[in-house]
Amino acid sequence: MKTAIHRTGLILAALLIFHVCCILPAAAAPIVQREVAPSGGAVTVTYTIDAEEPFAIGIVESVPEGWTFAETDNAISAAPHFEIDRDGRKIAFFVCDEKEVSYTLTGTGDGIQGFVTEWVDLCELSPDLKEGKGRWNTLGASSVSSVNLQQETQAQKSPGFGICAALLGCALGAGAIALRQRTGGDEA
Repeated sequence: MKTAIHRTGLILAALLIFHVCCILPAAAAPIVQREVAPSGGAVTVTYTIDAEEPFAIGIVESVPEGWTFAETDNAISAAPHFEIDRDGRKIAFFVCDEKEVSYTLTGTGDGIQGFVTEWVDLCELSPDLKEGKGRWNTLGASSVSSVNLQQETQAQKSPGFGICAALLGCALGAGAIALRQRTGGDEA
């Protein structure tokens, strides 16, 4: 015989599964932030990655006119995996479980104006070229300012995670109460 408590338990189990499915993708979504440190006629660009390990991220930055890469790769970056296209004015990083990578340029400017930075979570990249192209996130555009860059970086965070966690907590609490009533509570 199915009672109201039995049906409540099934509903709570379904809600728990729903909330877990909503929270896991939000918790695992990586966030890439770009910071610029000018020093004389050079800038050091640092990417900080906030993601759960294991992760693999591709970062490509287009550098505007007026900036140059050093002649040797060791003078540009200490990252283990990066490529430079001096003619195309681009630098690309493969970041695997590293929380930070950086590179140095020489030139004039603030290190923000004219730069275009794109990144993609390679673990989630689809082999379908049309779908994969849509998964690239842009940190900046040709005329970004530091304020716009910060706003776009903030927009990449997973909204609603706190609400989902609160709802999950409520569902777990209700499930615990229903289970306690079903099993007879603290009676000996």
